[in-house]
Amino acid sequence: MTGTNIDLNPQAEQMADESMLRTLRAQAAAIWPQERELIKRYGLAAECRILVNRPLLSLRVDFVTVDTLRVPRQTLADLMVAWRDGYSVPLARHGDMDYADVVAHFDAVIDAIHDPNEYVLWQVPVWSATLKS
Repeated sequence: MTGTNIDLNPQAEQMADESMLRTLRAQAAAIWPQERELIKRYGLAAECRILVNRPLLSLRVDFVTVDTLRVPRQTLADLMVAWRDGYSVPLARHGDMDYADVVAHFDAVIDAIHDPNEYVLWQVPVWSATLKS
């Protein structure tokens, strides 16, 4: 691809924002307790890693349920606040909503999380595979 510039890190700006640290902290608190159980069930070795372009024997997907029943509401709200702070600008820039509407959608989800009469759910896919030898 001569003469073509490919951005290999299109989210560099968002990844460098301090909101990403808050996102990662909240995601770890929300997801890790369930992921830990998946890793135990799979019996994964400590040196497991992400593999790309490898022939697979089997592929499996499990879902971690991050919701207002399994995760403290404040943890889930912290995650959404960090996402709002870090992703509203690029979502508005590259989507079909203006910035105020993007923020309003995040704020509506955050408000629902804080409302004890509301239920909020985020399903996180966790993929695993067996490689062909």
